[in-house]
Amino acid sequence: MNAKTMNEDQLFGRDMKDKDFHTANYFLASFNPPNPPFGDSFTAEQVRYHIKESETSGTYRQTIGRILSPALQITVNIPSNMNPGTYPVSKWDSEKSPTTCMIAFIADGSIYRDVSGEITFDVNEQEKVLSATFEVNFNSSVVSGSFSMAVN
Repeated sequence: MNAKTMNEDQLFGRDMKDKDFHTANYFLASFNPPNPPFGDSFTAEQVRYHIKESETSGTYRQTIGRILSPALQITVNIPSNMNPGTYPVSKWDSEKSPTTCMIAFIADGSIYRDVSGEITFDVNEQEKVLSATFEVNFNSSVVSGSFSMAVN
């Protein structure tokens, strides 16, 4: 398991305050077998979408689903220049973030980045909605999830 410990300020960052999260969108995941501390399912209380820029590699779409208590989070990065479709999910690497799809699980103050699998996403430009389904291997569990975000 690949984990990096961070405090809450580092975990959620200055640009990710509670006011930036929304409850109208959804972010769901199921874990088989159940995976502590996530259990067998994850339904985000707050969801956030934003574009992040990297000086070295360009920009990417970041979607975050978060539960406040206990503090749990799933973060998905999709490069901005990727067309809708199905792509492999790579092990999280901040240097590659804008060029590959990545998913990280955050729990108990630790970030788990050793995740592999597949994500399928679509962008409805007319309605300004990003939606995705994913299935990845994380910490001996198969995680199946989906999210839908307004991106205006």
